[in-house]
Amino acid sequence: MGKRRFYAKTKTFGYKSSLNSMRNDFNLVNLLTTERSKGIIVWLCNIGAEKYWSNLSAGVVNRQEDIAVNRMEEMNLLICREQDIVILREMPNEDYLENLKRMGFSIPTILSPENADLLTPISELVLGDENLLNKLKEAADKNDDLYFVPYGITHLEEEIAQKTGMKIMGAPSHINAKINDKIFNREISEKLGLTVCQGKVCSSTDEIREEYERLTNNEPFFSKVIIKEPKGASGKGLYIVDSKHKLESSLRMIARFSKGRTDSKWLVEAGTIRKGMLTTKYTYPLRVK
Repeated sequence: MGKRRFYAKTKTFGYKSSLNSMRNDFNLVNLLTTERSKGIIVWLCNIGAEKYWSNLSAGVVNRQEDIAVNRMEEMNLLICREQDIVILREMPNEDYLENLKRMGFSIPTILSPENADLLTPISELVLGDENLLNKLKEAADKNDDLYFVPYGITHLEEEIAQKTGMKIMGAPSHINAKINDKIFNREISEKLGLTVCQGKVCSSTDEIREEYERLTNNEPFFSKVIIKEPKGASGKGLYIVDSKHKLESSLRMIARFSKGRTDSKWLVEAGTIRKGMLTTKYTYPLRVK
């Protein structure tokens, strides 16, 4: 118990140090624009981090879609600087890198974990490669102005930072999980008196069905309703319902994934107004930073 408490305290202290550093000397916009020669950023585009923030089933798994999403990590090559480090699951094609260089992009140091595959989350691959962790630790030891900038922060990225000594830029994982929650964002928006789209938080398939009926059968007669998992991302966990048949099939799927859980919640929101009326997209006006 004592060890666990001490570990929690040291982690908290590390968070405060990182957050203080971020406030005092880390400005990502400046580093990418007017101060491009300063500092070293270690980029990790860990898309899919939301799976570690939620204890709900991931729903329908599309492996080909997951592979495509994971390859989006290479987008970091378009914004990094020459002195930066980018972690990718595999080295890009040399011709591709040459093309980027000819177009004026800076090519950073690229590190890839051994025995990588296309489906395993990138942070798990990093933690499984001691050689890669040692390279990151060596870079952190040599450079006080090195910053670890993951796409999202879960316990995995915190572990990488702890093992390598890199200063992680961002809020702790439990805060990341909280603000990534669509239901939390809606509820806090409502409490602040901000305008939100029509809809409500539902705790059962019966409530979802009732809200669908309310949104589609009352003015302005929405033609689509969107059912959202609280912590889905990259298009996952969204059920676009435009008919009663699709509603019932979606509800069967939702019931299966949340079976045995009493705390499951879903966000049901209006999609588009029926044909002949103005088509409107509804988005949150609030982005929590």
